[in-house]
Amino acid sequence: ARGGTLTVGGADAPFQSIQQAINAASEGDLIQVRTGTYTGNLILSKQITVEGIGRPVLRGEGTGSVITILADGCVVRGFIVEHCGGDLTREDSGILLKSSNNLIEDNELRDILFGIYLYSSRSNTLRRNQIRGRPELQEGGRGAGLHLWNSPDNIIEDNVISEARDGIYIQSCNGNQIRRNRVTNLRYGLHYMFSDLNVFEDNVFSN
Repeated sequence: ARGGTLTVGGADAPFQSIQQAINAASEGDLIQVRTGTYTGNLILSKQITVEGIGRPVLRGEGTGSVITILADGCVVRGFIVEHCGGDLTREDSGILLKSSNNLIEDNELRDILFGIYLYSSRSNTLRRNQIRGRPELQEGGRGAGLHLWNSPDNIIEDNVISEARDGIYIQSCNGNQIRRNRVTNLRYGLHYMFSDLNVFEDNVFSN
């Protein structure tokens, strides 16, 4: 059930920090973040919705992932997400999911190593996100735009990915539905291993 609404940003808002609002929220709450730039990495450890109003910028600390989702059933929408860390072995990402049944939609990710990384994370929906990696890096030093490891039964649709190492990387993941994504200017459009019963429809890979 939907809970209360917490507002971040603006002179009259009770919170100026997104993480403070997350810490104060209860399960099922909606956090609305007004336009502006907010610095710092976020951790979602309870089932909440975080929604940007007017495309606020979430600028990471330059280490680790900008948003890490540990709780099931979270929603993140409407943000510009930028400036994660640069360590491939630590899965430094714009958005790192280590939980299930989340919705990630209508976000723009830029200056990121991995875009959206699913780590043992199932039954999520990734929709209408724009992901651009770090073109200043050699292809081998970048992360994938969408990286799925041991993550079955996700819906991935209408995303736009460029300047990553691989557009969509799928390893040991069954039963995903991947539709209408556009992938360009990278190494492999689709890098696909040890995975069964996935559906690919109407995706476009170029350059």
